[in-house]
Amino acid sequence: MRRRKRIGDVGITALVSHAKNLVFLDLSRCSRISDNALEAMGSLSFLTALYLCGCYLITDHGLTSLAHGSSSKTLRILDVSECDQITDYGICSLQHISYLQELKLADCGPKVTDCGGACIAAMPGLRKLDLSWLINLSDSSLISIAQNCQNLVEIRLIGCEQITGNGIRSFSGHQSLEDLVLDSFYNVSVDDIVHVVLGCLPLSHLRLHRALKCWMPSSTQEQLSKLCKISWI
Repeated sequence: MRRRKRIGDVGITALVSHAKNLVFLDLSRCSRISDNALEAMGSLSFLTALYLCGCYLITDHGLTSLAHGSSSKTLRILDVSECDQITDYGICSLQHISYLQELKLADCGPKVTDCGGACIAAMPGLRKLDLSWLINLSDSSLISIAQNCQNLVEIRLIGCEQITGNGIRSFSGHQSLEDLVLDSFYNVSVDDIVHVVLGCLPLSHLRLHRALKCWMPSSTQEQLSKLCKISWI
């Protein structure tokens, strides 16, 4: 039901009450969805995937309701990208979603900081993670995630301005990471990228800002392309 601008909390609450076996729900960019709808969704016992990208009325209260409801035992995929009223408090409540594997937090705003990053690192079951445009996440969050999220196969770090080469290098030696997305970085060097590719053996796809292509020697590009696929974005 994505982009249905006339669908709000009343409609979703009614849907949930009549569709107890709902497994997949996409309400992305339904701008009238708020915390009341999330509280109703929390009662679902079979929900595995929930997409709420651009539902900007959602706050920490809604995430907390979701994280403490029946759906916390079944939810595997959660997308709250562009929900910019969310803070560290709401992020930390997500630790109660026992089997969460894919979490999208892109562009959730400046109130998600390293405190929230530490809570993300405490979710060891994560396999895919999008932290793009979280401008107040720093290397300490990334280092904790690299150390503790050993099942991670994909991480997106577009526009994370405070992250430097030290944070990126923390994934050297990671045993599962296959897909790394970097863009709009000013504090990451070619050497940092080479260090990760050489040290992270499972890495098979590296996506980089095209501006880096000008700074990366052709010999280095050739060396890295033998180890993983490089896409310029």
